Amino acid sequence: MTEIAVLVSFLIAFCVGSNDASNALSICVGSGIIKLKRAILLFGGLVFVGIMLQGSKVMKTVGKNLVDVNLSILIVSMTVSAFLIIFSNWRKLPLSTHQVIIGSLIGSAVAAGVNVNFSAFLKIVISWVISPFMAVGFSFVFYKVLEKTISKFSFFQIERILKVLLLLSGFLISYNTGANELATVLGPDNT
Repeated sequence: MTEIAVLVSFLIAFCVGSNDASNALSICVGSGIIKLKRAILLFGGLVFVGIMLQGSKVMKTVGKNLVDVNLSILIVSMTVSAFLIIFSNWRKLPLSTHQVIIGSLIGSAVAAGVNVNFSAFLKIVISWVISPFMAVGFSFVFYKVLEKTISKFSFFQIERILKVLLLLSGFLISYNTGANELATVLGPDNT
């Protein structure tokens, strides 16, 4: 059973990487700011830094506070998550790997009759509902600030500033992939 869990772990790592790596740095690669190999190295390095510096908080929430995980729940939830992510990527459908993994974990635990902390689950769901609206607000303000400040520069200076901001956003998304997404995958196994 442990061998199956290891194989499923590799599969879900591949799935999260295939889904989230493109979110982080595809615009930078597509626009020629950085090369694909460098993007892959940067993504991997920043994911590692993210999991090392902040992943433990997410792992604790998912692995200890949310569900009493056992090996069969882990295998079923990660297998379901992996196939949903693969299907979504194949069909070019947007999807949150974090939501799929948490949903599969809760569904597997409920089906197995295992204790689920629905209070912790509710906090996670509330963060999913609030975060898009916060992103809209922050994006609006950030755009307006950029519009007022960088419009005074020459075209080439603006281009350079935007390239730096694109890289910075790719770095932050890569870091978050480690601190949040990968930690969600590793959380149930951290019990």
